[in-house]
Amino acid sequence: MRLTGSSNSITCASQSQARVPLFSSRTLVYAYCDRIYHNARKCHTYLARRRPGLYTIFSGGGGGSGRTKCRRPSAVAASSASTTTSNRELEISSTTSGDKFIGTSDHLGAAALSTLHVLEWERLCHHVASFASTTLGQGMCATLYPATNPAICERLLAETRAVDALESEFASDVDFGGIQTRQAHEAILRASRGGMLTGRRLVSVASLLVGAAKLQKAIQYTAKDAEFTGLGDTSVLSPVLEIFRHVVTHPELSSEIGFAIKDDGHVREAASDEVKKAAGKVRTIEGRIRGILKGLGGEITEYGGRMCCSIAASIDGPPRGILLGSGPGGTSWYVEPAAAVPLNNELTGAKGELTTAEEAVLWKLTGKVGDLEADLEHALHAVVWLDSVAARARYGRWIGGTLPRLIPFPKTGKARGGSAKRKKQQQQQQEQEESLKISTGNEEGDEEEEDVEPSKYIVYLRKLKHPLLLGEYLLARQNGGSSGGRAAGAAAGEKTEQRLPGWRPPSSSNRKTSSGISSSSDSDEDQDSLGENSSSSSFSAPVPVDIFIPSSTRAVIITGPNTGGKTASMKALGLASLAARAGLPIPAAGPALLPCFDSVLADIGDEQSLTASLSTFSGHLRRIEALRSESTGKSLVLLDELGTGTDPTEGAALGIALIKVLARGGVAGAALTMATTHHSELTALKYSEESDVKIIAEGSDKNANTSSANKTSPAASAAAAGPKFENASVEFDEIKLAPTYKLLWGVPGRSNALNIAERLGLDAEVVEAARERLGVAAAAVNDSIVVLEEARKTQDRDEAAAVEMEERARAARTKAATLR
Repeated sequence: MRLTGSSNSITCASQSQARVPLFSSRTLVYAYCDRIYHNARKCHTYLARRRPGLYTIFSGGGGGSGRTKCRRPSAVAASSASTTTSNRELEISSTTSGDKFIGTSDHLGAAALSTLHVLEWERLCHHVASFASTTLGQGMCATLYPATNPAICERLLAETRAVDALESEFASDVDFGGIQTRQAHEAILRASRGGMLTGRRLVSVASLLVGAAKLQKAIQYTAKDAEFTGLGDTSVLSPVLEIFRHVVTHPELSSEIGFAIKDDGHVREAASDEVKKAAGKVRTIEGRIRGILKGLGGEITEYGGRMCCSIAASIDGPPRGILLGSGPGGTSWYVEPAAAVPLNNELTGAKGELTTAEEAVLWKLTGKVGDLEADLEHALHAVVWLDSVAARARYGRWIGGTLPRLIPFPKTGKARGGSAKRKKQQQQQQEQEESLKISTGNEEGDEEEEDVEPSKYIVYLRKLKHPLLLGEYLLARQNGGSSGGRAAGAAAGEKTEQRLPGWRPPSSSNRKTSSGISSSSDSDEDQDSLGENSSSSSFSAPVPVDIFIPSSTRAVIITGPNTGGKTASMKALGLASLAARAGLPIPAAGPALLPCFDSVLADIGDEQSLTASLSTFSGHLRRIEALRSESTGKSLVLLDELGTGTDPTEGAALGIALIKVLARGGVAGAALTMATTHHSELTALKYSEESDVKIIAEGSDKNANTSSANKTSPAASAAAAGPKFENASVEFDEIKLAPTYKLLWGVPGRSNALNIAERLGLDAEVVEAARERLGVAAAAVNDSIVVLEEARKTQDRDEAAAVEMEERARAARTKAATLR
């Protein structure tokens, strides 16, 4: 082993058996167990036994001067800040299962944590936790935080895909029944601290080892069987095989515990000769005492540790003997005959000998548990981690979800460098396009679920449903009308026929089509809901929306009426981005493409504070500045009702300026901003930016033609790439006078007030006067938007028809290949 580092940190490069962390019994949050040592040598010895990585040494910790506390920080908390190095960072230098971490709240800023609360991330985590089978697995899922390192996010998604394939494709039984994770954790922790384990805790350790061995054998057998028969691609199982690759289950220890300890935690007589001898002596003495007590005619019982008789109280007083006590209400007496006194004394001594012999057995087994602490921690980690991954996969099947593909962020700057650099970029783009092909189950892998050009979009989510509304609807439907409760089949790990479409999508007939209910979880009056209407049935499913954002777009402005689905669509995108980073499937049709946003920051809702003298407008501004202090060029920023709460003209001007600043990217910027607003001025950003680029491009092209006819100017390239700003609006059905909860892309929202007033029967003279006052120009704009809406609908219908034809052709090709 090799130790390097400064006075306050040490890097351990030992290649010995990997050691993994424990779970905090108080918070059920994944964390490393602190160790306290009296001197640095013992601390170095401890590090030598741990797995490779960076450790931080805290002097004077844990009480007592001169002591040294050794702590290894959370891995994903480290990975969240990829550009900074601190004592919290940890280099993932090992390939063992112990390096698979999910995030913690330590790496999140105040604005990011507030966003999790606003988006109700905790509710989604509880939906996932209901599918976990173990106590610590449920705790891990319930305290799930998204990772920020793209490599870890990819690994989480791969693990979810692997367990889904294990249960669905290969029909393997991932069973966690009987594994007592919480009790086993407490037992390992107590043994490591030098405490004696009770029989029940030893049984929990045995249950951990036996359960881990069953899981390990089931996974390995499935992989070998599939590889031998050639019935499936076993490469997808690599992540789950890696989890148990270095797990040592020590069957000899579980067998020894089972031989010595009963299931109820009592020590067996056969555990040792001493226990057997002492137990025989106790039985002999008890038999002699029972013979004496039978003569009293009462019930033989035990009181105060002494065998006696329970007899009914009488006015004549107790019979000869020692009155040990009386029963409830004085109706009975506990009497020990004089002849039984010496035998009871002898029995007390014999029981002491038995206890000593049993404790010797317990101490012996405790010592073996302590000696194997590293392997037991590793097995515990593997079981709990696999349980959390299985919960993610089962949750995905429950919602009919798709595993997203994480795509790189689009290039925004000018290309620099020689031909070698351009060649490398082209090669990386080709590899990216190949990696984004969605397999349909064909072993050749030459068919795609849908022809989506990876570099065309920064976000591609088709038929996205709000995860929380969908989950609440499914819960209400399976519970017969009352929302809440535990997901069906969670504890038993119930399997379904449907697979996650992210790896090998099922046919369209197997997809779930009804999902999601309305949930009035929003507090502000203008809060939108996706498919939610106060007059609609509580079982109505949320309407899916399409979110197709081109790679050149940096900001999307959504306009439309209240309660039309603007805010819910924005929340659905935020939750989908968080879920992708946590290795969770998202409720959308495949393929689902997303970048790995390093953070999701939202200003949603009206949280004005009279005590803090904050108006609606001031509250929004303070939250926006707080999230800008944490945003980077790889952040997703969500802004609700931008520019509201103040003068409309000034609010629109501030909104436009803020959107432009965020669209620049970099520090205090964003990779993508999505904002809802009622200010139509913000929708002009797209057209003004297009005009500017077009004018610059024309001038640049003229200058470029004088120098070289074959070169393309940067401005012309920017014009061809597409606008930086995009519009979207929520559709409104003027006939039904109700929103359809559908997003129309590329179309700004239009006013429906006059048309609605006319249909509701308002005086025609009043409506006509309003139209005249509104002006001809505004009416022409509304008419143009109507034309745009119809054109967009026609385009959507054509694209849907093309996709359907492609699916039919793919099904025909698959059927033909099967017949061959």
